[in-house]
Amino acid sequence: MENIRILKSKDYLRLPWKNGQGHTNQIAISPAGSNFASGDFLWRLSTASITSAGPFSLFPKHQRILAIIQGHGIEIMHEEKKMTLPAFTAHQFSGAVSTRSELPYGPVVDFNLFWRDEQVSIQLEIITLQRGDDFLWKTNGKNNFLFLAEGRVQAGKYSMEHFDTLHGTGETRVEIQPLTMTARAISIALAGVSL
Repeated sequence: MENIRILKSKDYLRLPWKNGQGHTNQIAISPAGSNFASGDFLWRLSTASITSAGPFSLFPKHQRILAIIQGHGIEIMHEEKKMTLPAFTAHQFSGAVSTRSELPYGPVVDFNLFWRDEQVSIQLEIITLQRGDDFLWKTNGKNNFLFLAEGRVQAGKYSMEHFDTLHGTGETRVEIQPLTMTARAISIALAGVSL
């Protein structure tokens, strides 16, 4: 039985941020139908455009990984600690920590993974692909996602445009062929729960 499906970016659910200061595009959430704003979910994948400086929404029960996938990076302040986050660098932090962003390099688009650490284990890797270099996406989480952050690829029988996501369950093996000079993807394996 086929254990892989494609999630097209045009079908992602657009929702307001918890703090009301922007919008998020929800790729997947567990359990399905969970209320994102109330925080009653185990894990969630999403993207968001950040067009102005401001505070992040608090998610006291969740860990977060943030990666900038368009733009030149941002500055993040966790309480009083300031850091620069370049593009395509994964940054993990607690959703309980007061966090705000500054945009010294202009607007950005970010990728977000939220999860409850006591119930979910995660593996995340940012992958850079070059045309002519085939790549075998191989992972074995209960739920596996390959988010295409840049470029276009052929993923088995699926043609993926940027911001599309491949979702596999259990042992997942897919040949990835870049169709552009460079493609970048984020691989996520989640264990402990069902979609």
